[in-house]
Amino acid sequence: MIASRVLSLSLALAAVAGAARAGSVSCLWNAIPEARRTAFLAAYAQNGPSAGSVLIGPNDTALVKAIMTACKVDGGKGNIAGQAFHAYALQQGAGRVLQTRYHVDPTAIDVAWSALTDAQRKTFVDQVLPTIKPGFKDDPAVGLVATRLGLVDPDAIAQLPFYLYGLVTAAADEPQF
Repeated sequence: MIASRVLSLSLALAAVAGAARAGSVSCLWNAIPEARRTAFLAAYAQNGPSAGSVLIGPNDTALVKAIMTACKVDGGKGNIAGQAFHAYALQQGAGRVLQTRYHVDPTAIDVAWSALTDAQRKTFVDQVLPTIKPGFKDDPAVGLVATRLGLVDPDAIAQLPFYLYGLVTAAADEPQF
């Protein structure tokens, strides 16, 4: 399901990409109308990662073109921008759930992630780049971050892989567009 959403959004972004300067994933996110972002975050809170179509659907080519133009994403970089955007959206959704339900500040997640060794982070990175693998949710790095955060609730811990996926993928992909 996640891979199909990435592919759908990536193809839409690639099909209508415009200007010639590097973009930023936060620009892409902020270019989405606030009402859609709010609806996505609410849908994510109820349905998890499958809520992606609330944000950008298959018929939103005019919106995608406007976003790509506003964020100056090079025409040949739509796929990578779409992948980074999708990951960032999941990070935003998981981060919101962790913050509102479990009182975990996303900055604390970033700090816990940064405190892992390079080798510990690499295991997770290898699970999500260049494409997400089925075992990414069970990677040991997720448990280490959960421990650093003091999380024991399985539902809270289940949000971490999606937050980390967004963190890792957006950071890797953004410099490429």
